Amino acid sequence: MGRKDPRNYKQDQDLIAAYEEGGRAIGKMILHTPDREEYLWKLLKGVKLWPKWYLYGFRCLYRDENPVEARRVIARRYHRKRKGR
Repeated sequence: MGRKDPRNYKQDQDLIAAYEEGGRAIGKMILHTPDREEYLWKLLKGVKLWPKWYLYGFRCLYRDENPVEARRVIARRYHRKRKGR
């Protein structure tokens, strides 16, 4: 899925401004349901509001802001997969 790896996403002021503007909800949605990222990109692609890697950056910023929730979501996803749901 050719996306830029935002290694320095914490220092990217444009990304942080976009995150504060409306990316927090997008980051939460992608963290909880990662398969919805493509759906969101299809919605946002035509508007040309942000580059695609911003979606990944939103998820990373949300994960850094809410580490307990992120661990819980990832653990729940892991256990569901092992259980066979």
